[in-house]
Amino acid sequence: MSHQLGEPIHGIILRSICNQFGVAAGQSCMVGNSVSDIRSAKRAGVQSIAATWGCQSRKVLARENPDFIVNSVQEPAVLPDAE
Repeated sequence: MSHQLGEPIHGIILRSICNQFGVAAGQSCMVGNSVSDIRSAKRAGVQSIAATWGCQSRKVLARENPDFIVNSVQEPAVLPDAE
């Protein structure tokens, strides 16, 4: 499996999982509570959902421009239908 030098392993794993299940990266998402999670999702081409109840604040996560931000486990992230 080839990858860009320095790319975090999360992006490689996400793409591998998508490939294994025959799902396009754009039809997938990753929930994370850190800047590195959001960046990994973006590098892998999957939608990013920032969870604000974790290790970094909403303000810090928002700077990474995640696709969605959720404030609790009970708050659903309403994803648009994949095309």
